[in-house]
Order: sequence, then C-alpha cells, then structure tokens
Amino acid sequence: MICATPRSGSNYLCQLLASTGQLGIPLEYFNTIGRRKSDPGYPKDRYAQIEIVRSRGATPNGIYALKVMPLQYRRVRERVDLLRALPNLTFVRLRRRDLLGQAISLSRARQTGQLMSSNPALRQPIYDVQDIRTCIADVRRMQSSWDQVMRDLGLQPITFDYEEVMRDPQAAIDGVAALMGLAAPPPVNPAMVRVSLQRNQESEAWRQRFLEETGEEFRHLAAL
Repeated sequence: MICATPRSGSNYLCQLLASTGQLGIPLEYFNTIGRRKSDPGYPKDRYAQIEIVRSRGATPNGIYALKVMPLQYRRVRERVDLLRALPNLTFVRLRRRDLLGQAISLSRARQTGQLMSSNPALRQPIYDVQDIRTCIADVRRMQSSWDQVMRDLGLQPITFDYEEVMRDPQAAIDGVAALMGLAAPPPVNPAMVRVSLQRNQESEAWRQRFLEETGEEFRHLAAL
C-alpha cells in the first residue's frame, strides 16, 4: 500500500510500479468518485473495492497494490480491518522534502482541477499567499495522520522521497521489489509511464513571490 499525500509524486511512482508487470497495479481503489470518472459502475461498497484491489490491482505473480490518502484510509478503517482484508499487506510511504513546492502544486491543482499533466486544466490558477499557507498546513496534517497510523500499527515502513524517485526511479522500484521478496528487480518500462512534471515557470514565480512576502517564516520548507 502506497501511503501518499497529494502532489507527492504518487501517480508517477504508481505508474513506475505498474510498468514492471510484477509489482501490482496501484490506483486509488478507495476513491469512489475518482474511479467512477473512468468506470461509472465502480462500486461504493468497501468490501467490493477490496476484491477489486486483490484482482484488478494484482499482477500475474499475485502481488497486489493500491494507493491511499489519509482521509481514504480513515474512512475505510471505519468499516474494514485492512490487515485482515488484505493479507500480507506491506506499507510504503511517499514524502516530498520540498514542502513548499508541494503546497504550491496543491494550491494550483485545487484551483485548476488538473491532477495529472494529461488532464485538462478547468480554470487558470490565481496566486494567493493565504491559500498556499493553508495548503502547507493541510500537507503537514496529512503527514501527521500517516505518522499516527504507523505508530498505532507499530510499523516502520519503507519510505521514499519524491525527489529521490524522480532522480533515480529504478532505484525506488528495486527497493520495493526487495521488500516484496522478488529474486530480481524488474525493470521499469518507460513506455508505460505517462505522467510528467506539471511544475513550470509560473510555479517557480509563485515560490519566489511567496518567499518574498513571508520572509524567513517558510524558507526552510523550500529545500530541494
């Protein structure tokens, strides 16, 4: 299970994993609204979604995978014991060191509705210093939520940084393959990875403007 937060590169990591043909097909199977955009008949029932994880989310070698956001996890846990429903479940955390970059990306995505580069933007984003502050707080809260989940479960999951995955995607896949006990790490198939960076010159302009307006308060969050 990929334990992610928005704008942390999770779509990229999931497509890398799926492209190997051996590390599951991770999607947000608990995101009913999102899944129904491409599959109008997608079930709302959590147990039906669990069965989809174990079937559609699996590669031929039996490894299944899914991506989960903190709010999705909390809602599912109200109905389902995931550790029982998904046997041998292993947790992988994905973080982004550049928290300011993540918050700016989140602010833009919430305004445009463009969650991936392949999706059309529904509207033009407008810079708003307070909205970026809100997104920083939201990301921190979601990371803290995952921290609490791991403490409650007594787990120390394997963790990847977005920046490391971008720099050496095969190394990240090798790490997951080792975690899953594969004898040899499968290669990434670049032809099956369709997402690309959405960060652009406007994103960088927002960063500089935000740092100028907030002084030193958030500068430590901008480490790349």
